[in-house]
Amino acid sequence: MEPKIFDVDTGEDPFPHTAKRGTRLLCVCRHTREKGVRRLIEIFARWIAPAVPEATLTLIGDGPDHDAFRDAAVELGVADRVSFPGELPVTSIPDWYRHADLFVYTSLSETYGQVVSEAQWCGLPVVALADGMGVCQQVQDGVNGVLVDTAQEDELVNWRFGSEAVALLRNRGRRRLLAAGAERVARERCLPDRCIARYYEAMDSARRHCRETAKHRGARRPESILARWTALHFATAGLGCIRPPAVVNRHGRRQPTWEAFEEAPERESSTSIVIPTNVTISTSGARSEGAEEDEARFGA
Repeated sequence: MEPKIFDVDTGEDPFPHTAKRGTRLLCVCRHTREKGVRRLIEIFARWIAPAVPEATLTLIGDGPDHDAFRDAAVELGVADRVSFPGELPVTSIPDWYRHADLFVYTSLSETYGQVVSEAQWCGLPVVALADGMGVCQQVQDGVNGVLVDTAQEDELVNWRFGSEAVALLRNRGRRRLLAAGAERVARERCLPDRCIARYYEAMDSARRHCRETAKHRGARRPESILARWTALHFATAGLGCIRPPAVVNRHGRRQPTWEAFEEAPERESSTSIVIPTNVTISTSGARSEGAEEDEARFGA
C-alpha cells in the first residue's frame, strides 16, 4: 500500500445523492467473469435489496464483461440501485472507500486481492467469500470483516453472504468495530517497509535453497529448460488470441504516474480508529431479526 495515495485527508463524498449513508455497498474490481460480479449482483437483488430497501451497490471498474453485468442488473430488477462509475484513477478511490459502509467481494480467483487491502486500509470492513487463497489471508473473520464459508451449495452460500451483509448494515456499532480492526490489520501487513522486509526474507530463503540444491540441478540439461519455457509462453500467447480484445476503460480515465507523488508530502490518515482493548468482536452475536428469520427458513 502506498501511503501517499491512501493516507490522505478524506475528500468530498463521491457517491450520488441516491446512495443513502449507512446502506452503501461497494466493490472495486476488474469487470471480468472470474471476479464473480454477476454473482454479487444476484446476491444483492435476491437477499440484500429486499431486506434493506435503501441499500445500493456501487461497482467501480471496467472490463470485457462490463456490459453483461449492467444487463444483469436490469434483468434482475435492480438497475436503479446498482451503479457503474467505470474505471477511476487510483487517487480517487480512497474517497469511495471512506464514504462507503461495506466492501463486498465474491471473487474466488484471488492470489492476493489488492482492493481488499485498500478497503481495509481506509477503514472499510469486508464481507467476502472464503476462497482458501488470497482473500482468506487478508480477512480475519470477526476481526476486520466476515468470511463466508463456500463449502456448501451455492444457493445457501449466497444467502449466508447476503444475510451477513444485511446484519452489518443494520448494526452500525459492529461495523465500526470491524472498521477499526480492518485499519489496524492492514497497517500491520501492508506498510511498504514491512512488505520490502518480507521480500528480502524471501530472497534470502531462495538463495539458500539455490545453494543447497545446486548438485541436483546440475544434472538437468539447460536446453530442455529453455524449450519448455518457450513452449509455455507461445501457448499462453496463443490462448490470449482466442478471445478478441475488449474495451477495459471506456471513459478513457488515465491513472497518475509515480512522478506525480514525488513532491507530495505524506500525511496522516484522518480516519484512524482505536479499538478498545476490552472489546471482543463476534461474527455470530450481532444478527438482525431478518437474518434470524432467514436462518429459520433455511433450517441453518
